[in-house]
Amino acid sequence: IYEVGVNADNPDSLNKELGSIFETAKPSFKTIGENLKLNVKLNDKQNSDQLLKILNQSGKVIHFKEVIPSANEIFINSVENN
Repeated sequence: IYEVGVNADNPDSLNKELGSIFETAKPSFKTIGENLKLNVKLNDKQNSDQLLKILNQSGKVIHFKEVIPSANEIFINSVENN
């Protein structure tokens, strides 16, 4: 999962494009200004290079951070999936 903030020329269009390619969710972070903010989850066949390429073509990336799950979150996920 990546936290993404973009100063885009057309944020609605970019939001739709990202939603059609990746799994997106409301952001869990804040930025200054009215930027497009999303949490983007990549599947096993996708990588951050693909995401960054789309973001860079559509505007200026102002926030890009990988969200690393805590040990507790990993444990809970493992228990729920078994």
